[in-house]
Amino acid sequence: MKEFYAWVILFLFILLLILFKIDSATNYHNLVMQYQQNKEMYEKKTKELEKEIRILKADVYVLQYGYETGVEE
Repeated sequence: MKEFYAWVILFLFILLLILFKIDSATNYHNLVMQYQQNKEMYEKKTKELEKEIRILKADVYVLQYGYETGVEE
């Protein structure tokens, strides 16, 4: 009977290890997906900010030109 309990305990231990590995793989997958989403959001925001910077540089250029030539908008 002790041998039976030993096999049951061994089986449960192995099952627990398998479940832990599956859980770890799921957590890793979720972290990878979150990283990819954050990277995409960062790239999108960077493009938006670069566009705003170009617009602001153009505005500064127009204002400088107007100031230098005495022309007002």
